[in-house]
Amino acid sequence: MSNGHRVRGVAIGISSILQPSVVEVTPVDERIMRVMMKHTLGFMSLVAVYAPTEMRKTEEKEMFYAKLDSVLDQCPARDTLIVLGDFNATTGIVRDGYELCVGPHGSGIRNTNSSLLLNFARSRRLRIAGSWYQRPELHRWTWYNAGGVAKEIDHILVSTRWRILQNCRVYRSAEFFGTDHRLVVATLKLHVKSRRISRGNHTVFHLEKLKDLTCAHEHAVAVSNRFDVLGALGDPVELWDTFKRENVSLVVVFTLVVVGITALLGSVWQDALDNAKRVSEALQAWGGQGLHPTTAWQARKRMAHGGG
Repeated sequence: MSNGHRVRGVAIGISSILQPSVVEVTPVDERIMRVMMKHTLGFMSLVAVYAPTEMRKTEEKEMFYAKLDSVLDQCPARDTLIVLGDFNATTGIVRDGYELCVGPHGSGIRNTNSSLLLNFARSRRLRIAGSWYQRPELHRWTWYNAGGVAKEIDHILVSTRWRILQNCRVYRSAEFFGTDHRLVVATLKLHVKSRRISRGNHTVFHLEKLKDLTCAHEHAVAVSNRFDVLGALGDPVELWDTFKRENVSLVVVFTLVVVGITALLGSVWQDALDNAKRVSEALQAWGGQGLHPTTAWQARKRMAHGGG
């Protein structure tokens, strides 16, 4: 503090709800602080800053941005990066050369601090949030002095790599701690990917076992018995439901044909195929009566492939 004015100091307040997601807190110095938080898509690096004022020496300003660059170098490239705080700089209204970082609604007259801020934002591919949204002046100015001068010098910078910025505005009513600054609020939206459903209980076919004639013979008998159960059913709906449950066996049955076991199994294998054909003909004769149209079509399609 100098002459009653605060010239250094930075902090980050975290909601108690978000506190469990905080992974790391790094106080760099009295002007820079970093917090890493975990979210659904990975990690977010929040860097809070308090840049030197326009009245400070150029060397001090350059040292500040050099240190800020080194802090960002330590942030993993895949992190969602947000840099926010009092930059003591306006963006100006001319975008030439800074179209990616400054929007069409900048403010103020550009000076040395402005150039340092814009060059930093451009080199780091950061978007100055407030300049991208048109707002009434009362919802733009972030700082007022005793003489009534108002400026937009507090900014939220968001990486252009992530399209998460939804809005940014100033709340004049949020005055606290006797500060001459106003609260700047940015609305961000993280797109959460749906988690892939685990298929841990899927069926695994060990087709190499079918090369064993004893195993293949036993399986052919089991398949034949399953088709005997289908042939005993009279209700088409019950027949179709049972057939769907037994459909896994059909996959193996026709796989046997591919691996050339048919000729070695003799009459037992032929009985299994004959039973399958009879079930196919029965479903075709019913024509899907009593079934939902889509179910009937699926039945006819499956039987056309399985019965021929």
